[in-house]
Amino acid sequence: MLEKIIDQYKGFSDSVISEISYKRFLSDSGFDNGIIDIILRSENKNADYEIVKLQFSEIISFRFIEIENSPSLIINEALIKKANDVIIFDFFPLIQNSEILENIESDLIIKCKNISFEILKFYTNGSKII
Repeated sequence: MLEKIIDQYKGFSDSVISEISYKRFLSDSGFDNGIIDIILRSENKNADYEIVKLQFSEIISFRFIEIENSPSLIINEALIKKANDVIIFDFFPLIQNSEILENIESDLIIKCKNISFEILKFYTNGSKII
């Protein structure tokens, strides 16, 4: 699934996040590992726009920082990789000499074991985005 996301959207360049949802469920055995849903508008590899839902599960760590009047919702280029069976999605990585590096102080970074995505809405190139 991760390879398909990378192939279809690269680093989600110039995408806009419209929703972030974090859920943890309590059962008799304690809290589960949680689910994060992110909905964003993104351009795919064919230059068409889509409203995409990314769902992260088996959360290892999650960091989201929002500073007053400066929301962290516009993505320049995300770092997407898998290392030691951990998926790393850093929406605000360091970019140095054309290299994209994990930013430990990123405003939005998720580390998890699983990811899935769903296209909620599709706009062909030239269609009006609402």
